[in-house]
Amino acid sequence: MRAVVLREALVAARRPALVGAAIVAAALLTLFPMMWGVRGIPTLGGISLYDQQFRLEWILALVLLPWTAARVMATERGDDFVGLSALTAIQPSRLLLARLLATAIALVAVIAGALPVVISAQQMSAVAASRLVADQLALLTFALPAAIITV
Repeated sequence: MRAVVLREALVAARRPALVGAAIVAAALLTLFPMMWGVRGIPTLGGISLYDQQFRLEWILALVLLPWTAARVMATERGDDFVGLSALTAIQPSRLLLARLLATAIALVAVIAGALPVVISAQQMSAVAASRLVADQLALLTFALPAAIITV
C-alpha cells in the first residue's frame, strides 16, 4: 500500500499544475498587502490585515484546491485502473484510497506554500500564533474534502 501511495504522490508531484497553483496562491497573497497597504481594504473597516488576508486565502483555496486536485491525480485510460489492480494484487478500493491520500497531500503542499506570507501577515497584525495555527489547520482540513470530491 505504501508503494502505491508513493507512486500516486510521485505522479502528483510531477504535474506542473501543483507548482503553478502553489505559486499563484503565494503570489496573490503576497500582492494583497502590496496593493492595499498595511490597513487592508478600506471597505472592510476595523479588521486586521491578517483577517482580510485569511479571507482571501479561503477564497483562493475554494477556487484553487479542486482545480489542482483534478489536475494532479493520475489519469488512466480504459481499464488501466483495473490492470493496475490486477498487477499489484491490491483491491481497487485500496488504490482509490491511495490516490485520495496522494491528492490530499498535494493539496496540503499548495496550502503550505503560502505559509511564509501568512506568517508575515500574522506578525504585521500582531495576532497570536495560536490563532494562526488554528486558522491554518482549519484551512488544511479543506484539502481532504476537495480531494474526495475530485477523486
